[in-house]
Formats: sequence, structure tokens, C-alpha cells
Amino acid sequence: MADNSDRYTDGSYMEATQTWHEEDAPFKARHVEALLRDNKIEFESLADVGCGVGTVLRLLSDAFADARFTGYDITEVATAAARERHHDLRFETCGRDLADVERHDVALALDVFEHVPDYMGWLESFRDLARYKIYHVPLDIHCSGVIRGNLTAARLSVGHLHYFTRGTALATLEDTGHRIIDWRWTAGAFEGQGPGSLKKTVANVPRWLVSRASVRFAQRLFGGWSLMVLCE
Repeated sequence: MADNSDRYTDGSYMEATQTWHEEDAPFKARHVEALLRDNKIEFESLADVGCGVGTVLRLLSDAFADARFTGYDITEVATAAARERHHDLRFETCGRDLADVERHDVALALDVFEHVPDYMGWLESFRDLARYKIYHVPLDIHCSGVIRGNLTAARLSVGHLHYFTRGTALATLEDTGHRIIDWRWTAGAFEGQGPGSLKKTVANVPRWLVSRASVRFAQRLFGGWSLMVLCE
């Protein structure tokens, strides 16, 4: 199978995204914090694998001041930027095989495994890095996206190799030996801080209206939500 990891190490992924998705860090960090607090998860160390420029880790370290935080990414471009911005946090470059990642109490993989060719094998390896794992999984499969051909666009623009619904995302985690403790929707279409467009604003109107009755149905029709999942 072809390896697409060069796009993350040669700077082309940063060029494609412009921000390494830093604008989404605040809402992701809020949901991670809520999952940990709501489920009374106590921890001394937390790792963010695929940390990008480290903003999620920065926000979580502010919320849990007594814990130790380490960020890992496969590209030195990201970890160098993270070290420059957040001098008091630790950032390391790691391989895709996770051999360089130390064991922690909690490990995060936020919008990561959909980029990995052997995502099932990767999840089985990631499972052993911590007692508690939190995954953020984009849900690319929905009626609107299939009709408009967005799956191919996601593959080309941000490197998604695998596509999930709520059901297949949870089943994938269970099939790789995880026990689901809790999960929740994250509404990137509304919570993300990236630049809005007229097209997105118009699309959010029916998305919001249908979600008042059922978020699950709105996601199936229009997309715009992802899953944040706490596992053991």
C-alpha cells in the first residue's frame, strides 16, 4: 500500500491546511476536558499524538495544572513550531509505528487514524499507550457529502484515507479492543473558528434546524458533526 506520510513531513500538509487546524483546538480541548471531568478520570500524565502545533495541549495544561503533558507528531515542522510557542510543554517527533511514544495515563488521537493506511493495526498499537484513550473522529459519510462527491475532496485536501459514520467509528474502536466509556457529538460546523463562507452559512441553516429534532439525523443528512470518544 502506498505511504502518504510524506505530505505530513515535507510541509505540503501545512501548505494545504494553512493552520494545521489550530482554529479547531479550542472546541476540541473543551470536549476533551468535559469527557475527563464528567467521567471523573484522574490522571498524572497525558499525551497528544498528532499534536500539530500544540494548541490543544496548551489549553488542557491550563485546565489540569497538576498533570504532565507531552505532544507527539510525525513531522518536525509541527513539533518545532509547538516548542517555539509553548516553552513549558514537551514536544517530541515520533514515527507512525508509535515506538517512540511513552506510556501515559491518558492518550489523545484527535483527527488522526483516518489518515493512517493500516488504521486497525495502528489503533491496536495506540490502545496500549495509555489506560484511557480519547479519539476525535470526523464523520465524512453523510447524504450530502456522497451526493456532492466530498469524499474524494477530503482525500485530496486533508488526506482522509478512511471514512466513518457514528456506527462504524464506534465499531472500529470496539473491534480493535477498546471499551467505549462515553462519547459525544462535536459540532465542528458551528464550533470551529475557521473562516466562514456564504456557502457554509447557508448550509448551516437546514443543518441547525434539523438538529433541533435529532443531531443524529442531521448528521446523516448534512454532516457537520464528529465524534469525541473516551475509551479504556
